[in-house]
Amino acid sequence: MPLLASNVFHPESKRWCRTNDSKTQDLRVLRMRELQDVLSLSRATIYRIAKKDPSFPMPVRYVSDGRSTGYLLADIEGWLRRKQ
Repeated sequence: MPLLASNVFHPESKRWCRTNDSKTQDLRVLRMRELQDVLSLSRATIYRIAKKDPSFPMPVRYVSDGRSTGYLLADIEGWLRRKQ
């Protein structure tokens, strides 16, 4: 279920870039709204799954203040493959 062109956060440069490159797709960070769209689940259901399923990916902090979090697309895709 790879998503095509996307915004990717590059930690080294601390910038967002638009890319189609499959190598950088692994770094794509999904915010909650995007995660809801990808999984077709509500926010509450995602939090419930994250609490009960230890194999659900942990969110990553990608801003120095530590308040902005998201989920790596590669981690979510791997979790979905393992669930099949």
